[in-house]
Parts: sequence; structure tokens; C-alpha cells
Amino acid sequence: MKNVLFISAALEMSDSSAAIRNRKLVKALAQSFQVDSIEFSPRNAEKMCELPNISNIVLKMPFSFQNSSQKKGKSYGQLNKIKDRLKYYTKSIVPDSYAANYRHMVTSIDNNAPDKKYQIVIISSDPKGVHFLWFSSFVKKLINNGAKTYQYWGDPWAGDIASYNNTLTKILEKRIYSKSKYIIFNSKGTFLEKSEGSSYKEKFLFLSRGLDCDVTSFPEEDSIKLEGKIRFIYAGDFHSRFRNLNPFCEAIKNSPHELAIVGNGDLKEDYHAFNNISVKKRMPYKEVSQLVESGDILLVLLNNIGNQIPGKIYDLASKNKPIMLLYENEEILDFIPFSSRFILVKNVKSEIENAISKISNNNIIIDYKELKKENYQEKVLEIFDSGKS
Repeated sequence: MKNVLFISAALEMSDSSAAIRNRKLVKALAQSFQVDSIEFSPRNAEKMCELPNISNIVLKMPFSFQNSSQKKGKSYGQLNKIKDRLKYYTKSIVPDSYAANYRHMVTSIDNNAPDKKYQIVIISSDPKGVHFLWFSSFVKKLINNGAKTYQYWGDPWAGDIASYNNTLTKILEKRIYSKSKYIIFNSKGTFLEKSEGSSYKEKFLFLSRGLDCDVTSFPEEDSIKLEGKIRFIYAGDFHSRFRNLNPFCEAIKNSPHELAIVGNGDLKEDYHAFNNISVKKRMPYKEVSQLVESGDILLVLLNNIGNQIPGKIYDLASKNKPIMLLYENEEILDFIPFSSRFILVKNVKSEIENAISKISNNNIIIDYKELKKENYQEKVLEIFDSGKS
């Protein structure tokens, strides 16, 4: 059995989208390989879960995790805002606190990593700074000992719509690409975009995010009828520059239906004033899961620029609930997996109102046929236990 070393900054000590994606991959790998993990974590992070049959070494970083409410309370002054702005622009070369503390990561991994021969080494983002370990002597030693190396990227660095990047970012990203044998992208759109004209395209692979559960026993179709008031749930961030939740709020604020929002972002008005709309900051994953179960229809906002697909498409697809995908950029629809599973609606107030009107008091068909073809375990083995390893 091959030994795999999985290095990340989000696995058991986080409930971020990246952590959920990493857990799915590690669980799949553990079915065929002996998996050890090294997880870098903020010093105040707490364990969110424990993966069975995985040896996970947690290495604490010299900084603490701060949520948005801790950062931007009443005492958050002008100097801190200036610092935030400077950090925003330096992200073109130092993407996050992990990259800024590269030396600490190197020292920690040198002193604590298992003394073991690995056939496969995977470094997975986000956060992106963990990929700076490709420059370390520790990883070079693993390569010299015959390990096949894989980078696993969530969001790209160059071209990430949520952070500032420039030509320097592209140069540094290419340097990171040069350090491993294969580069795996989580998004089909990113994979195609990065492959176009790249000298590294022979290294590039695509591995979609796994589903939340086994769907082989699902029926090909299911029918749900929602009568009376419909409760919509949106769980995720909603920065209007690339995920605009305002049209849906406008469509529903004077309706008999309800909308519960959990996440960080900006809305054009205080929708708390409407009794049928609630807005809360980010909350722990378990609480979000409970909220999702309370909903009648789940919402997913697609990015209005770029072609990155939200991970929650995979996380929610196996739920026995209708899912409404709101889109602005029609080109992104080409990258939606098992698109027949979803209710696709243009993110415009009138289109949303029409869609809700059609849904109300009518049967909603949930089409699982494409979803049932999704075999994540098979895809993982194709990459890591075939010619790619």
C-alpha cells in the first residue's frame, strides 16, 4: 500500500469550504492508501472534526484566527483600515498569513514531520500560502526520495476574483507550478482557463469536489410540492462585486415568503426591517447544516465574473431539497456540473419573481440522473493510482 502525505492549512481544525473539500479527498484517499496529514492551523483554532484512519499532525502558526466581527467592531480604527488596505495590495506577492510566516512553516515541518518514505505528496490550498512549501528543503527531500508530487488548488492565485493580483502574481504562481509533477484544479473553468496557452498544461488535471454522500441509491427523479409560504436559505458570502444578493432580497421583501441569510457581505439596504428576511454573520458549520435542513429551497449565488464554481454546489446537490442557482454571467452555465439537478434563474428581480411564482403550489421535479453518474472515488483513483502516480 502506498504512503501518502497530505499537507494543508484546513482539514480537522477548520470548517471552511477548503477544509470540507480536503476532508472529502482525504477520506477517498484513505480507502486505497495509508494517509498521513500535516495541518497548519492558527494558534487559537479548535478541532472541528476527527477523520478516522488518518494520522494528522497539527502545527500551530504564530497568529490567531479572527472573524469579521472581531476585526471590525467599534474599536476598529483608521490605522487598522489602512493596514487592511496595504495587506490587500501585498496579496499579489504574499497571499495570506501562511505565506508571510513561511519560515515558521518550514521550521515546524522540519521538526515535526514523520520520518517516513512517501510515494505520493499532496499540498492543498486554500489558504494559498501553504503552496510556498514547494520551495522548502523538506519537500525537495521528499521529491529526491522518489515521491510523486501533486498541487491541489481551490481558488487560483492569479485570476482570483476575490483578491488583488497582478503580473507578479502570475510569475510567482508559475514558479510554484514548476515545483510539482502535477497540478490539480478543483474548478473545470479554472482548469480550462489555466491550460490555455500554458507551458505547464501537460501537468494540469481536473478533480471536482466530491458530493456529501453516496447517491447511487437515489431515485432518478423526485417530486416535491411546496404549498403556501416558502422558506429560502442562503448560506455563504455575498459581496456584491461578484455575488450580488440584492436582486433576490428585492424580489422577496414584500412577498409572503421567507429568506434566511448566513454569511458576510454587503447589501444595499437594511433588510432587517422586513419581517420575512433575516441576516446573520457566519456561523459554525454544524449550525449552518441545521439551518439548511430547515429550508424549503436552498440558494446558490454564482459568481458574476470569472468562471469559478462555488463549492457549495457539490455540498448541497445531494440534499433532498430543490436548489435554485442564481446567475448573471450566462457563460458560467457551461461549467455547472449535473445542471439538470438545479433550478437555474437569472439574477434579476423580475426573473426571480417569475421563478418563485412558477414554483409556488406546483410540483418541483428534482432530477438526480446526472448526479447519480458522479463517481468521486473512481476519479480519485484515476489520478492517484494510475499512470498519474
